[in-house]
Amino acid sequence: MKYLVTGCMAILINTLLSPDIGYTELLDKVSVHGFGSWLYGQTNNENQHWLGKWDSDGNAHYVDFSLNVRAEISDNLTAYIQPAFEEIGGEKEVGVDYAFAEWYVNDLLTFRAGKIKAPIMLFNEIHDVGTVRPFFLLPIGIYSDSTAENYQGAGITGVYSPDFESDWQLSYDIFGGFTDLYKKVYKREQITFRYTVDEMLGVRFFIQPPIDGLRFGVSAYMGKEEYSATGKFDLEYIVGDTYIVGGSIEYLADQWEFRGEYLQKKANDFFSSTKNKKNDTFYLEAAYRFTEHWQIASRYEVLDYPDYNSNLPDGHPFQESKEFSLGLNYWIQPTLVVKCAAVFIQGNNNIRPADVWDAEGVEDQSDIKLEEETVLGLFGVQFSF
Repeated sequence: MKYLVTGCMAILINTLLSPDIGYTELLDKVSVHGFGSWLYGQTNNENQHWLGKWDSDGNAHYVDFSLNVRAEISDNLTAYIQPAFEEIGGEKEVGVDYAFAEWYVNDLLTFRAGKIKAPIMLFNEIHDVGTVRPFFLLPIGIYSDSTAENYQGAGITGVYSPDFESDWQLSYDIFGGFTDLYKKVYKREQITFRYTVDEMLGVRFFIQPPIDGLRFGVSAYMGKEEYSATGKFDLEYIVGDTYIVGGSIEYLADQWEFRGEYLQKKANDFFSSTKNKKNDTFYLEAAYRFTEHWQIASRYEVLDYPDYNSNLPDGHPFQESKEFSLGLNYWIQPTLVVKCAAVFIQGNNNIRPADVWDAEGVEDQSDIKLEEETVLGLFGVQFSF
């Protein structure tokens, strides 16, 4: 699969450097966009949020930037590449989010190959573009725990519009390949776990009825999950079946935004004897722009992970998290926004003391004492161009 990614990058570079393309023509064929974020976070207790390593001391170690380059090679062939940089919780990473080629046949059929943005749910293809949503962070249960921003493989996409006056529209994506879902480092145990999904086959369908601003759809994929461990000890890959299935709805009207999504993930559990571990998560979100610049927003999210670890008693705070967020945003312009939010968190699925995170590889955690209610304050800036 790496050859597909390399091929996409080579096509783009050759297009940019071709002596047959003049400066004016190059500007017509190549478009460049970028987007980035900076965020400060602090909690009201000793719990630490896993995403930004925010705790009671607070930190601003959350910076990311991506550059999206699109090159039209011919009337039908387009290449994309998106390098990215991020520094989160003191850990820096530089990489390529996407590098793929797209062959357009007609509105109903377009082929893609390479390292491609994963068409899952509402926001996965624009995961890091903060100027298209009211909250700085996406709902964690869907966009951090269960989905990856990209996959390596091939897919087809298209839009179907029936030839009648009702203006219904159907968009679809069918894709296959593999994805790196996440990597976790347990410092105390000196272990790095990596989780990938191979032999992945997925679909997404969205329907847009003849109501301005309304769309709804379903997303799903299945594949073989693979865990590996390196560091203090090495483990062979352990393979099991996994799938996710979810539904999305969005309505945008004048100053209002309404969204809701539900996702279920089912998989074998590497960390315990539990088989067919099932996780459920959903959120509801509303936002209102009461002036040209000011916006208020609220979101309620539930993560229900009853099979998190078979060694834990029922009802353990690792197994469920409920979050209620209130946000206030100041839009300097549509491509630049200052955001602040208060997140009221009940449960410890995604927020625990630092030493508990480091000890997550320990088998028995049933006696760990936790603060189950946390308030996380967030302040940051997001931009795009």
